[in-house]
Amino acid sequence: MKMGLNDIQLNATLIQNLYTKVLVDTEISEPNNNSAKTVQRHYLGNNQSHICIIVNEEKSPLINDADLEFLTNILSACNLSLADIVLLNSCSNPKPLYAGICKEFSPKIIILFGVSPTETGIPMEFPPFKLQNYNEQFFLISPLLSTLKNNKEEKGKLWVCLQSLFKQ
Repeated sequence: MKMGLNDIQLNATLIQNLYTKVLVDTEISEPNNNSAKTVQRHYLGNNQSHICIIVNEEKSPLINDADLEFLTNILSACNLSLADIVLLNSCSNPKPLYAGICKEFSPKIIILFGVSPTETGIPMEFPPFKLQNYNEQFFLISPLLSTLKNNKEEKGKLWVCLQSLFKQ
């Protein structure tokens, strides 16, 4: 009778002597949250009024000059300035934006220009020019700033929303 390697029978003591060192690490260490990479966000503004504005500018790191001028005019009409907001570009910031923005900037108001809520990680959809309240925050969606600039009707819809948002 021939005996092959697969036919060898080992008793428990012999197996224990063969494997004196542990083959599997049974001690699972928790990841150190302090060593987690910090996300570098590119933004403009001082966030004094906890207003977050997110734009969709594929060709600019943040916002092009013409759109920045238009946005500054909109803010001025609402008695606000760049110091009151934090401006982020959805194209040049890590996704999802919403959770990180809430943690880092604690916004009370989030305005999206040309960005859908789901693109930013906001867990709901809503129509443009309709104020939404969620998670103790107000949300407003609008078309791109470049689209608004030349469309009087869309500008009017935005203005109505901004007036009710920033009741003065």
